[in-house]
Amino acid sequence: MKTCLALEASTDACLVALQHEGKLYSLLDTTPRMHARRLMPMVETVLKDAGLNRRALTDLAVGMGPGSFTGIRIAVGLVQGLALGLGLPVRPVCSLAATAWPIARQRPEQVVAVVRDARMGEHYVGVFQWQAEKLITLLPPTLSSYDETQNLI
Repeated sequence: MKTCLALEASTDACLVALQHEGKLYSLLDTTPRMHARRLMPMVETVLKDAGLNRRALTDLAVGMGPGSFTGIRIAVGLVQGLALGLGLPVRPVCSLAATAWPIARQRPEQVVAVVRDARMGEHYVGVFQWQAEKLITLLPPTLSSYDETQNLI
């Protein structure tokens, strides 16, 4: 069974999640602009909570945005360092698709739009639907003005 560590830092919050033997361990920190200081200690805490060390990991995943360039860069840098040190693959994940996935999976007949504030009068928008046991992207992540967003979804 795989043991996957995932990091998401494309917003003001940062998340570390670990899936091991069917259990999910996670930590969320909503302190803005603290990703560089918080992510690695969060990784260590989640591993400790699961009774594991880094060598137990088999896969790594990282949120690739859209979102905060700095947060994404910090998470990607940390995951790349772990991947190189441990010889593990890295799976990039669209942050909007990751948000849509559990909702779309529970409601396959519905289209799921994810809208995230991009600041400066703009949104990040993605539209998804669960089809044939996988998440299908109907509208890839797009940057739109607040006024244009209603026309996209």
